[in-house]
Amino acid sequence: MSSHNDTPDAGSDPVGGRRTSLTKLLFAGPILALVVAQACTSAGLAADATWTAAITAWVALWWVTEPIPIPVTSLIPFVAFPLAGILDANHLAAAYGHKLILLLLGGFMISMAMEKSGAHRRLAVGMVRLVGGRGGRWIVLGFMLATAMCSMWISNTATTLMLLPVALAVLDQDEETGRALEVPL
Repeated sequence: MSSHNDTPDAGSDPVGGRRTSLTKLLFAGPILALVVAQACTSAGLAADATWTAAITAWVALWWVTEPIPIPVTSLIPFVAFPLAGILDANHLAAAYGHKLILLLLGGFMISMAMEKSGAHRRLAVGMVRLVGGRGGRWIVLGFMLATAMCSMWISNTATTLMLLPVALAVLDQDEETGRALEVPL
């Protein structure tokens, strides 16, 4: 006779338990927003400040706990601020579409595309071939040249984001050389 129970316990199901906690967090965000709004109102803050604090608390909770994907969470202010009368949609869209935000987004996209396609490894191997595998100083020179060439056509931020996976690929290629180049790269 078996001493254990063959029926699964609802608390031991990792998927069901995770789903339950995510559901609780979905409700906790708006509840936290209401609590913060009540506290701010009791403290005598203006309506705009109260709503901003409440929406920020909601977004912060969902951002940290991720009951929904972070990109979706980041759009909550885009909907909630105009509904609460804090900002109109045009001002909010201008903040979301600021040129520096789009610059960083473009750099991240280039970097991720290079990493996903394997271009960062090809660029790393090509750079080592160009400067020769003569040691760390030559590899650093190769990075300097690659950075200079890329910076002629794209922003420094995008260049840095693009060459980061290349640097990591170079460090991964040779363990001994990688340790010596960790600081310069």
